[in-house]
Amino acid sequence: MKLPALYLTLGFMLILFSCKKDEASPAASRIAWAVGPVDSTGYGTIIKTVDGGKSFSRQAAGMPALQGVGLFDLHVVNAAEVWAVGEAGTLLHTTDSGSTWNKVPLPGANAAIALYGITAKSGVMYLSGDSGVVYKSPDNGVNWSLCTTSIMPTIMLQGIWAITQDRVFAVGQYPAG
Repeated sequence: MKLPALYLTLGFMLILFSCKKDEASPAASRIAWAVGPVDSTGYGTIIKTVDGGKSFSRQAAGMPALQGVGLFDLHVVNAAEVWAVGEAGTLLHTTDSGSTWNKVPLPGANAAIALYGITAKSGVMYLSGDSGVVYKSPDNGVNWSLCTTSIMPTIMLQGIWAITQDRVFAVGQYPAG
């Protein structure tokens, strides 16, 4: 499927060329992923290109974990392994280039809390979301723990970035209302 210009205005997060956020030359790869909102099928969207954006294919079509669940961010580890986060506390993981996606359970997960951001540095991963939620995995996503963020219980943490394994910045806003 071709990626129409409309996709970019509907809130898609496009990660170009499967580069890591700190990789020097993203143009070296022709693979790219994008995630987005629930579409007319009733499922959240994951799309992938292997030809540098000339065409895109739908991933995880009809997957129960994506029914009614929009996605906000993703982290590309390599050509085969990708993580995605979204509404209803959703964390998805593929290790086979997107052929299958598995929903990863999180401790203390609350379906009312959306996850907006994901980052990793040297095998340590972080997720951020509503109500100041931050999750940490010290082992490439095998085990997760909920970090205490009681100073920010009403902040929607929309982005997170790991500078080192232990230095992480999160950004967000107070919800409207």
